[in-house]
Amino acid sequence: MNTKWLIKNWFRVGHKISWKLSFETLISLLYFNPHFQNDFIYRIVEKKHRFVLDYLKSNCPEVLSQFESVKDEPVPLNRKFIWVMWWQGEEKAPELVKLCISSMRKNANGAEVIVINKDNYKKWADIPDYIIEKHIKGYISFAQLSDIMRIFLISKHGGLWLDSTIYVSQPIPQTIFHKSFYSLHTKFRRTPFVQNDRIHCFVLGGNPGSKIIQFEKSLLSAYWKTHDVIVDYYLLDYSIMLAYWTFSDVHETIDSLDYTSEGLYQLVEILDAEYSPAMLEQVLSENLFSKLVWNQKHNTEHISKKTNYMHLLELNGFHAEGK
Repeated sequence: MNTKWLIKNWFRVGHKISWKLSFETLISLLYFNPHFQNDFIYRIVEKKHRFVLDYLKSNCPEVLSQFESVKDEPVPLNRKFIWVMWWQGEEKAPELVKLCISSMRKNANGAEVIVINKDNYKKWADIPDYIIEKHIKGYISFAQLSDIMRIFLISKHGGLWLDSTIYVSQPIPQTIFHKSFYSLHTKFRRTPFVQNDRIHCFVLGGNPGSKIIQFEKSLLSAYWKTHDVIVDYYLLDYSIMLAYWTFSDVHETIDSLDYTSEGLYQLVEILDAEYSPAMLEQVLSENLFSKLVWNQKHNTEHISKKTNYMHLLELNGFHAEGK
């Protein structure tokens, strides 16, 4: 996250929406610390969630009414896409991002991997000019632009969005590309996030005829047409959960997603450990998709022992320094 942007937006939220929300957002951050994961802090987290959801309801009522009677209407697709974005271009991406994109290509299983950047996005996504203008002015961060981009791409072409820090360890099943809506779905647990692990939007897929995807496109478009401040950094998550709590069919769709591994972050925790074929194989076999961190440094030079990260580089055709 861009800390400077987050601080500026925190003040904008207080000034233009609600200082109460800003302070609840600040207190909610405490829940990331195990020492503050108690009922009192979680009640504040829930108050914040209710405020944001009610705010979206009151500011985008026409979108909610528009989708009351809408149903999934799957569109036949001749091409299967995997979408990933690095705004400056893949050639300027950090090594870890290049590694993840390589793993996507290696395991695309017949799908086309499209790397979206500032020079080619217009070819694939019909992003409204007012959204790009607000991004240029700093009201919409790169993270939010990425959230918007994935929805507009899927709503037009279908396919599977993977964040640029997703490592893919096995061929992606064809069945994923035939789902009306897809995301990683793990067991409910209390978190600072509104979805409480029901979905993980860094892996998101669907069909252009998906009610959820089209609702998201309409809501994000309507929101940014009238706002120059984001009510919460995780607006995409809130908007999906708004649909979840509003429409019974969306509720059923999300609850019926196949459970995926709880170990989404296991790989990032062992990257710098000494290479262990057994350990690495266990993590990769249990997790089709693993979430990594693009700005986390992994030393590969002048170290005495090969690490799991170095092995993944070699596995994907990169040269890893070291002894």
